[in-house]
Amino acid sequence: MLALLASQLCVGALLPLAPTPPLHAARRVACGAACCICINCARVDRCLTYRWVEQMHEQPHVAQSPDFQPADPQIQVFIRDEAAAAEGALTVEYDVFACDAFVEDHGRWLRLMPDADFIPT
Repeated sequence: MLALLASQLCVGALLPLAPTPPLHAARRVACGAACCICINCARVDRCLTYRWVEQMHEQPHVAQSPDFQPADPQIQVFIRDEAAAAEGALTVEYDVFACDAFVEDHGRWLRLMPDADFIPT
């Protein structure tokens, strides 16, 4: 029985994989790694995904009632050991690096939050 399963696995492993189409051909990537594209998106103040990123970062919200959910945002999560921090704590960074609903509006976040004491990157 195990030999039969093993032979089936080996035969299956030799078959070529069919090409996988992208989830969304219109997905937009606006910057490289370690950069959240939301800060330059026209929908940042309406986006529920960006609201989640704000909550994860414990930042003030751009809008109180976002009402837009993109279909397929892509989020990178960086976990860093901040040895220079007071207690060597781990930090977590969440960056949206691609999104099907991205509409470029350079500086949108900054125009919405002119008095903020931080600028997300």
